[in-house]
Amino acid sequence: MSRLTRIVARAALTAVSIGVAGIGAEFSFRVLLERRYAADAADFEHFLYERDPAGEHLYRPRQGVERENEIAGTGGVTWSYRIDERGFRSGPPRSANEDATRVVALGDSYTFGWAVEDAEAYPSALARELDASADSVEVINAGVPGFNTVQALSYLRERWNDLDPDVVVLGFVMNDAEPPRIAPIPPKIRYRYAPLWLLEDVKLWVDPSGTRLRSLLPRRRSYVDQFAEGTPERRACEEAFADLVELCGQRGVPLLVYVFPDVTQFRPAGYSYRPIHELVLTWGERYGVPTVDLLPLLEGRSRDELWVPGDGHPNAESLASMAERIAEDLRVLLNR
Repeated sequence: MSRLTRIVARAALTAVSIGVAGIGAEFSFRVLLERRYAADAADFEHFLYERDPAGEHLYRPRQGVERENEIAGTGGVTWSYRIDERGFRSGPPRSANEDATRVVALGDSYTFGWAVEDAEAYPSALARELDASADSVEVINAGVPGFNTVQALSYLRERWNDLDPDVVVLGFVMNDAEPPRIAPIPPKIRYRYAPLWLLEDVKLWVDPSGTRLRSLLPRRRSYVDQFAEGTPERRACEEAFADLVELCGQRGVPLLVYVFPDVTQFRPAGYSYRPIHELVLTWGERYGVPTVDLLPLLEGRSRDELWVPGDGHPNAESLASMAERIAEDLRVLLNR
């Protein structure tokens, strides 16, 4: 065997050894993460939610929960909610008319109506605007606090038969690209775009900002930065947006998207989340779904008029204003 042949053979053997070691390290790392997730998931407890491993939404409201909550820093101001027997926030009585048009309001805490009473949540206000008392329209509040667009899609897909929607209304908010924060995240979701999980963790260890080495993992950053070109958060959010359009289209159910402004950002210095609104509007055009920006509806007003002090979510007045605007489109759609 010539010297060159021996060098090539030795190099090949080294390469194979490194490859086998790398595969072993990757496999071991994945097993470790899966076991850690299983332990965290088993320990998950929450007063409002229960784990739901059926899809990427991860959790759902517990049926029959009733709770009174105190708003921090208000000296005892409270609000309450009730989850009905179907697992949705209570609203107007369920229609007895089997032919009633069912409008499903999908989204997160803005749709759920965090920090306001059941009757003040926007789906309840929407039902009043549509005169649901006439028993021809039923509005279901399918908002779940903490959901992002990926979770909202998964939740709708999983519960489609229970909801049986005739119209779906998605309330899109500024943190809808943010990874789940309430329940443990399965590694397969966190590493959804990463062929090599261990490599992505090494990247973040070397470059914590994740900018120079182009990390494929989501991480804590501003809402605007989450929607920057090329981020895994934006990619996952847009894919879910497109899949939601496709899901409703396949089922022959109209989808309407409304971009809810962050009322805490109505400041003299200006509204900082405008780029997110503009991006979602372009998605609406790209995927052919009616998408309405609600920012102009409230812009120019003081945030003190629009938010719940001590909490930051929209108050009953601003939710009612947005429900009134959404009702205008639904009346046209439903020929009411």
